[in-house]
Amino acid sequence: QKEVLDQVHAAALRTILGLPEGVHRQILERLLSQAAQEVRSGVVTCRARDVPVVKDLIAASPALSGYRIGPPVEIDGGVVVDSTDGNVKIDLTYRTFLDGIWEKELKAASDLLFT
Repeated sequence: QKEVLDQVHAAALRTILGLPEGVHRQILERLLSQAAQEVRSGVVTCRARDVPVVKDLIAASPALSGYRIGPPVEIDGGVVVDSTDGNVKIDLTYRTFLDGIWEKELKAASDLLFT
């Protein structure tokens, strides 16, 4: 059963990663907006292919003027924001969201697949 659940989890992540670039851009914009409500200034890190998009979003939004882009990191998608003072780290990565939903809904998924 665990193997099947692991396969479903991996398939869900592949589906998310396969979304069109325009959708990823919209998601990144929302994630940065969400982060800005908690952290006014900081360093944003993301996967290498999203760096140009994140740079554009930061440059285009006055609400993100306190942000700068850091070096790319090995994540599946989304962003991580570290406050300038180093006291706050916001993990808004795709995997973190998926893992949170997965943990919350694991019992329901297991019941659906195995009963």
